[in-house]
Amino acid sequence: MQLLLLPLFGPLHLRWPALNTVTMRDQLAAFEPAQVFTTVLRPEELTGPGWQDTFELALPLSIVPWLRQRGLELTGVREEPHDREAADDFRRYASEMPALQEQLRGWLQLEQQLTGLLGEALTPERLNREALPLLRELRAELLEAAGDGPATGWLEERAAVMVERVLRDAGDGRVALIASADEVAALEAAFRERGVEPAALDPALSPSAEARQRGLLDYAMLTAGEEANPALEEQLADLGFPEAEYLHAGLLMGRGEHAQALRVLEGAANRDFSDPYYLPGFLLARLGQLRDAAGDRDGARKAYRAVLALSFVPQEARETAEEHMAAPFVPPQQSG
Repeated sequence: MQLLLLPLFGPLHLRWPALNTVTMRDQLAAFEPAQVFTTVLRPEELTGPGWQDTFELALPLSIVPWLRQRGLELTGVREEPHDREAADDFRRYASEMPALQEQLRGWLQLEQQLTGLLGEALTPERLNREALPLLRELRAELLEAAGDGPATGWLEERAAVMVERVLRDAGDGRVALIASADEVAALEAAFRERGVEPAALDPALSPSAEARQRGLLDYAMLTAGEEANPALEEQLADLGFPEAEYLHAGLLMGRGEHAQALRVLEGAANRDFSDPYYLPGFLLARLGQLRDAAGDRDGARKAYRAVLALSFVPQEARETAEEHMAAPFVPPQQSG
């Protein structure tokens, strides 16, 4: 069996143009897996739409749509910890107990290094050379200091279970396992104990046109509310599809140009805006806000009701719709 262990870093992929969600999908595509598993989700989670509200947004945004286009099934193998709060509780205790902090000094220093590294613009090469080795050091340091138990969320034990599930169900061909980055070192060790050596990401893989486009969209998502960026807005307008128009409207709305934002978003709402997964809920919620800002309360309520009627809505979009069904949205510069 040939194995690719693909690490995911949650929303940080939005900040890394060279490691955005499409880049991770392209790494998976280049490996050409015959089977794909994930430790992010339990098997039963994939039967309904709720799984899309996962922290690992690369799955619903880029990876799962690609798998479905190619007829590949994603198999969840997640094993939950005995106590989901145990690792967070341990961190809190450590922050309150000087003796425990001293015992964990090496681990805490490594955590600080990792936090600094993740704040930089990572590439596949830096992921292989810097981030993954640091994650392996963190695993070893914590195991030495606290063992496998509440401090680790029983990760070693769970990794062994998840790896056994993959090996039980995988064939002899190329297999990919998608995991949260903080699980990767334990999963690597469990595979190696069973004679399987995971492959590294390909640092020489050239960015695809879609990956570059995703980088532009992510940048627009992160810079809403900042100063005008005519070049970025022009690029989004040139793309001309609903997600780009939604993000363009967000830039306009962020600096108070509500009427122009509404014109852009009404255009997007008149076409198919069912993809990507987050767009229907957020686009309709924002449309309601902009209609409220324009004094169109009936139109705004219609948009909010449409949000609440969707089979899947990101939590933030649902909360926005519920809030403004009850009370109209008031732009910040108009509030008292």
